[in-house]
Amino acid sequence: DNRNRTASFVRSTLTKRGGNLGTDGSVSYSFQRKGLIILDKKYDEDKMFWKSKIEQFFSAPLLPQNPNSSKQMSAVEFERYSLNIAPQLWENFKRICSTFNITPTAAVLTIYSEILKKWSSNKDICLNLTVLNREAPCKNVYQIIGDFTKIVLLEVENKKGSLYERMQKINADLFESLDHCGYSG
Repeated sequence: DNRNRTASFVRSTLTKRGGNLGTDGSVSYSFQRKGLIILDKKYDEDKMFWKSKIEQFFSAPLLPQNPNSSKQMSAVEFERYSLNIAPQLWENFKRICSTFNITPTAAVLTIYSEILKKWSSNKDICLNLTVLNREAPCKNVYQIIGDFTKIVLLEVENKKGSLYERMQKINADLFESLDHCGYSG
């Protein structure tokens, strides 16, 4: 609402949490460079990896739509659901995943993808995963506030086999995709 009130609120919020607004050198770094592009051999490898996959990439899940909705959907409404797992249950889940040499992320992704495949008309699907990837091209990168996320694509094939085998496959595919996130297209 009021510019002065907003600035003072931000300043007091930062101060309460040990931060500050505009220390010496912060502005000079923020505006000193107009861009930073790093191209190396790894970038070329990552580019080749994704370019080789793009032609046969699976599509997003084709989920059913409400037949009562109009064909011209002017406003789409979403409901967000969340689940909080007690720390002891989460630790137990991580321990079980570890015994099977699978990350908890891969286990949850497998369960999520199984639910999507159940409802989707296409059974081979592609998921968009948001990952935090704060690379350190300069010494001050951890002092910068910004969006350091990347989108990583994960194909999930509709394979038969045990849940454990499907989790292993997603775990391997996830790490392969993460290994090549230096190129985003």
